[in-house]
Amino acid sequence: MKAKKVKPKKNPQRPKRKKKRELKTWEIKQKPGPEKIEVDINRVRELARFMYAEDEIAVALGMSWSTFKTRKSEKPEIQIAIDEGKANGRRSLRSKQLETAMGGNVAMLIWLGKQYLEQNDKTQLGSDPKFPVVFTFTPDVTKPDNAND
Repeated sequence: MKAKKVKPKKNPQRPKRKKKRELKTWEIKQKPGPEKIEVDINRVRELARFMYAEDEIAVALGMSWSTFKTRKSEKPEIQIAIDEGKANGRRSLRSKQLETAMGGNVAMLIWLGKQYLEQNDKTQLGSDPKFPVVFTFTPDVTKPDNAND
């Protein structure tokens, strides 16, 4: 007669575990990220007016450079605000420079003349740079070579 196999008794204190199945992509719940930082267009325009670089604008707004680039690609009005702000800043700076120059600042007058009137410090002989003045030196032939002897 064959002996019966006896199954070991299950531990009644230990609950039976269910096999974990792999979750599908649509079943995975994503954790909410940090709250999305909105870009204040007027603040961007103001910072650009003071000639802030775009990475400095991002820091002033409390976000990383990569986040700022992402927001800028999502909202084209951010780039428009940057361009307007920088143009206003250049205009204000130019006005102040002209005021300073007209107030008698000689260094500013010279600098602005070089920037806008194509003035320079180079001394040019002749009237036309296309036809330069050429100097040719010839040895003095009136003295003999052995005059020092």
